[in-house]
Amino acid sequence: MFTPCGGIAISVAIFSYRLFDLEPIARDTLIEMLSDGVVVLDAQSRLVDANPEAQKIFAWPAVPVGQFAEQVMGGWVSQTGLGAVEKSLKFESQRTTDLHTTYYEVTISVLKSKGGARIGYLILVHDISDLKEVEYKLQELSLVDDLTGLTNRAA
Repeated sequence: MFTPCGGIAISVAIFSYRLFDLEPIARDTLIEMLSDGVVVLDAQSRLVDANPEAQKIFAWPAVPVGQFAEQVMGGWVSQTGLGAVEKSLKFESQRTTDLHTTYYEVTISVLKSKGGARIGYLILVHDISDLKEVEYKLQELSLVDDLTGLTNRAA
């Protein structure tokens, strides 16, 4: 059990060494270093924040804070579609640039206040291009006979 002097000493240590500042630093580092794109929208579907990976995915020179997601995310998000999301929504999307197609898994989650009111959305964009390439190769292998190299009956 702590004595009053021990509690005071711990409090002084926490505030003097700024230990409460670790949480925001850890959060910022985590979000900034993620290899997935993270976009935060408010309840009106306006951009509030995005990490550098999202900025790269959507080719934004700077994060377009305050603009509607429908305008700056290339049709991936529609305002009417967001209103229908109850808890979360997951779908696949793709972007083609310079003859290169990148596949993404997009997860949209509703952000709610402690009272349960909808206050915004969290969008996570994960690159699944490698997975799609393996899936394509497996499909090709399933249609070719191993011994002869000819297409099988399934093809």
